[in-house]
Amino acid sequence: MSANTQSRSRSIKERGCQLLAFARKQLDHGSSGFDLFLALFGSRGKARMLFPTKKEWLAFERSDENKELQKLIENLPTSNQLALNGDFALTLRLPKSVHTALTKEAAAEGVSLDQLCLSKLVAQLRELV
Repeated sequence: MSANTQSRSRSIKERGCQLLAFARKQLDHGSSGFDLFLALFGSRGKARMLFPTKKEWLAFERSDENKELQKLIENLPTSNQLALNGDFALTLRLPKSVHTALTKEAAAEGVSLDQLCLSKLVAQLRELV
């Protein structure tokens, strides 16, 4: 491995460690899983600041630090899945254009956005089963 490659790898590793430390600190301060996700990956999230280019992000994705971060996230209790009378709530981030199209379709059908999305999801699942 060349010195330049070692330097870049070390830099990715160091920034990965910094991101992990940031995530742990957020959790220590009581952040929910959703808040942590936004703090890490939101439009002004720490990951975007530490890995601003696609090349850097792809390098980080292959790192041990990313694997450790993913395990940390996977083991969090999710605040966006709440037991409600045996049902579960799911927060889904959509592009504005998709949200607008779904909202218009729901209005045209005379149903709520929730009902429309659920019917579309169930229809897709039925096709798979």
